[in-house]
Order: sequence, then structure tokens, then C-alpha cells
Amino acid sequence: MSNPGYSDCDMEDSVDDDNGASTGDGSNPVSANKDSTTEKLCTILFPNNRLDEVIHSLTSAIESITVGPSICTLIKDLRTYLREEHRVEVSDRRLVKAVRLLKISAATNGRVKVDPIDCLLLQHMTWRVPEQRVWIRDWLWDNLIPSVDSGGAIDGSSTEGSTMTEVDQFRLLLNNLRHEIITALRKTSGDVTGIQGGRNVDVALIQSLQMEVRRISTVLQRRRDDLARHMETLEQSGDHLWLDPDEAISARQLLLPRTGGFVVELRKMAVDARALDLSLSSSDNSDGDDGVVVVLNDVRISVIEQIWEDNYRSDVNFSEDELSMGMRDAKAKYDIEMFRKWKRAKKRIQKEL
Repeated sequence: MSNPGYSDCDMEDSVDDDNGASTGDGSNPVSANKDSTTEKLCTILFPNNRLDEVIHSLTSAIESITVGPSICTLIKDLRTYLREEHRVEVSDRRLVKAVRLLKISAATNGRVKVDPIDCLLLQHMTWRVPEQRVWIRDWLWDNLIPSVDSGGAIDGSSTEGSTMTEVDQFRLLLNNLRHEIITALRKTSGDVTGIQGGRNVDVALIQSLQMEVRRISTVLQRRRDDLARHMETLEQSGDHLWLDPDEAISARQLLLPRTGGFVVELRKMAVDARALDLSLSSSDNSDGDDGVVVVLNDVRISVIEQIWEDNYRSDVNFSEDELSMGMRDAKAKYDIEMFRKWKRAKKRIQKEL
């Protein structure tokens, strides 16, 4: 039986530590009885010794399960949160075990990749004393959707403590690229091929910036695909083998709207990135695509300036009284999206003090 004061990950397997005294020959009758009961249960659940087959299949399956950068960032940020906010150290050994269990969760649910919903299981694997589980659970609910509210970077690295969401980062990148492109186009009078007299060095820079726009488009599409799979997993969370049914319902109610909102923002930026890419097209670099509308050199800069507005952030201006509220009061007052904006505004104020 596990010690009620520590999580199972803290306990080493030991037969002699179970309840009951050893007999004179060194055997433990209670442990022997429990082993016999366990063996009978396994025979019922896995007839014909199929338990070994199941274990072997799972062991083979988890080798092919992938853990994406956003999941790794989530685990790393959870470890940092516990260390810095609660002085709780999570060992490398425990994290390795946790990741292995997340892979088993994905495999037993018929997936080839660990999904954010699997990470809800971390609340059962990373605490050392029971009261810590509440901290971990609340943190996971706030940070489970990768890089939406936790300030994750586009390359998967952690930017914990940042007030900038991944949506903001994508938009900032596109804005910076647009300004660089406009600066370069002014030097070539809108020429993107060099045929109209643009210097080779300036044309090469424009082409390099266009390739960067396409790279961001690819990243946006990949993120949208990941979130589409995540939404499908959330919709089927009632069938998750490892989640409590009530927790599965909470996951759908909380995370589906949040994920859907993020997908909408990514779709908008994907359209903007595609428009920026097309604005740099010419009859010579349109790759033979008859559907591409070629922008004339003399209006190219004007077209790019009007693709989207510069004031892309829509932060709410909270009053001093609102920013002085506690976390519990803010959660009760605001919906999910407004509460996230309130947290970002509060973080900014705390950094300025």
C-alpha cells in the first residue's frame, strides 16, 4: 500500500514493506495472499497469459510515440513553476517516468503523438505531498493549450514570464517582415526581380524575406494541424482510458473554446502571410501558377501597406481597482478570454513596479 503522504513515484517497490509481519521462514503471508489475489485478477482480465502480450505490445508501441516541442516546453515550465513558486524539485528520473507514462496514455488511446490532454495526468505524477496536487492541477488548466497563454515561443522554447502569447509573436514576426520588405522595396521602386533596375543585393534581400514569410506560413499550417488533432481528441475525451469522466467533461468545456479561438487567429494570420507572399509575386517568379494575381511594381508598396492594420494587439485597459483584485475574484468576474488578458495586464504592471 502506498504511503498516503507521498506520491507513488516516491515509493520504491518493496514486498516486505507491505502490511503484516513475516513468518518464521521469512515469508509474508499478507503479501503472499495479495500476490495470489492479483494473479487471479490478471487471469480473469487477461486469460491465456495474455498480460505478457499486452505489456510487450505497449513497450513496443511507446517507442514510436512522439513528444512534440510544445509538450516538452509544458513539462519544463511545470518543473520551473514548482521550483520557483513552491520550492518543489522534480527530479530528472521522475520526469523520465512521467514522459513514459504520457506515451503509454497516447498509445493506449490509439494515438502516435502525446496530446496536451494526456498532460492532465501530470497532476498525479509530479507532486510529493498531497496538497501540491491542487497547485499542479490549476497550473495545468491555465497552461495546457501549448503556447496560447503561457508565452511559449514559436520555435518551442520557453518564454515563461512573458506577457506575449504565441498569437502575438506570430503577428509581431509578420509585422517586422512587412516593414523590412517595404524598406527593401523602396530601394528597388517595387522591383522584385532586378529586371526593372533593382540592385542584385536588394533583390536578393527581398527574395530572402519572401522565403521567411513562406517559412512562417508553413509553421502556421503545422500549428493549425496540431490544434485540429487536439480538438478532435478533446471531443473524444469521454473515451479517454486514463481520465476521470468528470475531468474529461471539464477538459471539453474549458479547452475546446480556447483551442477554437486560437485556430481562428491562426487562420487569420495564415491568410495575411499568404497575401504578403503573393504581393511579392511577379510574372517571372509566380512558378507558372495561372491563378496568381501579379502585383505591378508601381503599386506593390501600397498594396503591402494595406494588407493588415499595424495595431494588431487588442489589450483591454483595466482600471487600477480591477488590477488590484486577487486571482480568485478575477476568475469569478471575467470569462476565460478576459481573465487571460487580465493576467497579462497584471504581469506587466508587476514588472513595471
